[in-house]
Amino acid sequence: TEAVAPIMAREAIPMIALTNDSDRAQPNVYVFGRTVENDIAELFDYLERNDLRRVGILAPQNLYGDRAVAQAEAQAGRHNLAITNIFRFSGDSSEVVAQIQEFADSMRRESFGPAPDFDALLIPASAFTMQTVLPGMIYAEIPIKDIQLVGLGIWADSNILTDQMMQGAFFPDVDNNRREAFRQAYVARYNSEPTRIADLAFDAAALLGTLIAQQNGQPNTEADLLNEEGFGGITGLF
Repeated sequence: TEAVAPIMAREAIPMIALTNDSDRAQPNVYVFGRTVENDIAELFDYLERNDLRRVGILAPQNLYGDRAVAQAEAQAGRHNLAITNIFRFSGDSSEVVAQIQEFADSMRRESFGPAPDFDALLIPASAFTMQTVLPGMIYAEIPIKDIQLVGLGIWADSNILTDQMMQGAFFPDVDNNRREAFRQAYVARYNSEPTRIADLAFDAAALLGTLIAQQNGQPNTEADLLNEEGFGGITGLF
């Protein structure tokens, strides 16, 4: 995106970037992806409406974790939420259990063990990382059944959806019925499972087709891309 954007700008050609990094957005460059900002906004709106006002964050020390923490801190106030605890861990599976114990030790302790000062715990980590984090929390005696585990779109993974320890946790995502219909159609056509972002690629191609059909011999404008009515995609309106 960074290398191509100046070329597209010189030619006044709008560029649609398949990325979840909103920092890539600039004049003439439109981000097309699942952004951390949008996920946090949807999640925090849900937490506010369900009176889960105190939020803890257990985030990996990587770029995704950095962005999740930054957005959580930036958006908490507008949703009347309080970030009460932030703990970062390395993501190295050999160190996670010990680091989760440090997280537990940072909490007030009662007779039964650590007493979290949050109603919901946001863990913006991949399915692979969660396979180490959750056992680490149980080993550290963190009462995960007494708090609401929440995540972001990165949790849209079959390994998380079928993990018994994740039952009752939630995260923002598109309508699963629409995604499943897309998955079945994809498998029937290509005889393989779609990647987690395959639907975005198909929606981007459909968007381009729609824009081309609207041209009538004239180049598309910014107004065409920013149509207030939106566009109908595989997994919903965007």
